[in-house]
Amino acid sequence: YPVLFDELLDTRSLYEPLNKLDLQSQLNKQISSVDIDDFEQVMNALRQFKHISVLRVAAADIMGVLPLMVVSDYLTFIAEVILEQVVHHAWRLVTKKHGTPTGKDIKKSGFAVLGFGKLGGLELGYGSDLDLIFLYDCLDGNALTNGQKPISNTQFYSRLGQKVMNMLNTNMLSGMLYEVDMRLRPSGKSGLLVSQVKAYDVYLQNEAWTWEHQALVRGRFVAGDEQVKEEFESIRKRILSLPREIDVLKEEVRQMRGKMRENLAVKEPGMFDIKQGEGGIADIEFIVQFKILAHAAENEDLVIFTDNIRLLEGLQKFEYIAADSVAVLKEAYCAYRDRGHRENLQGKRMVVTDQAFASMRTEVVKIWHKLLGGSPKID
Repeated sequence: YPVLFDELLDTRSLYEPLNKLDLQSQLNKQISSVDIDDFEQVMNALRQFKHISVLRVAAADIMGVLPLMVVSDYLTFIAEVILEQVVHHAWRLVTKKHGTPTGKDIKKSGFAVLGFGKLGGLELGYGSDLDLIFLYDCLDGNALTNGQKPISNTQFYSRLGQKVMNMLNTNMLSGMLYEVDMRLRPSGKSGLLVSQVKAYDVYLQNEAWTWEHQALVRGRFVAGDEQVKEEFESIRKRILSLPREIDVLKEEVRQMRGKMRENLAVKEPGMFDIKQGEGGIADIEFIVQFKILAHAAENEDLVIFTDNIRLLEGLQKFEYIAADSVAVLKEAYCAYRDRGHRENLQGKRMVVTDQAFASMRTEVVKIWHKLLGGSPKID
């Protein structure tokens, strides 16, 4: 992308990534310089902004200006700012054709984007995809919008979600904004693209699998209507704080982890898959999720945060995991993620030699045995 050469030449800005407010301001300025009715110009402006912003983070990272946690924060801020703009422009495009649902406007749209996984946990890396769920809230899904080509409110929000997806994952000469994974939505690939808030609540209570509750540990609002944000946060807190039978939960978590490793882990002799290998990132995440689901009913403060480090610190604070175990898990998690960043920057997979992290992995597996009572494999 030749446009990035100017950024490489200006070392004053190159090693100084912008904070979220500055990112919002810069993106607004960049969008204001193009014809907002020219869809392709807007799409290219968004992609150019992402390339420049990520380059600054990478430069500061490589030069040692930023620590690991801040690198992920900045990459997450970039995604959030882009999502805010994408929702804004998607709303403008859909309402231009169909009008708005009754009582809704761009500030109180009734639409929200939820982030899960790395986005939800403020742990994005270079090249991370976005795990998203779209929610909407309106009084009557069958009522019609007020435009020249009216459609039902339910159809409106479905088209809004489709437009957001289109803006994010269309591959242009300037690249793709983000790959999007929507498999966490109710009923997965067979489910609706956009879910009504109350239906989402009912689904989580009555139909969701344990692994979907695990995913909710790292779920948070990232863009859209603040009122829907409040509704989601209330639902999340209530679902995560449901009482659970510990032995049943333990078995379900172990079985799910085993299936993941069986299907996703790189199986090469003498190599260690940093994410899916035994004692790797996913094992630490599952330990955290298990302990949150096991104890949130007795202590709702455990569900305040969505990132693994602060979740671990909460589990230590309230004495659900011993301090020495938390120290091991935090050190391993940060070391794995730091190595993952390095591999991603070089276009490599998160796979290293079997000797890498050997003692660290052993300690993580010991903690797994201690807390979940078995191997993180299919028994």
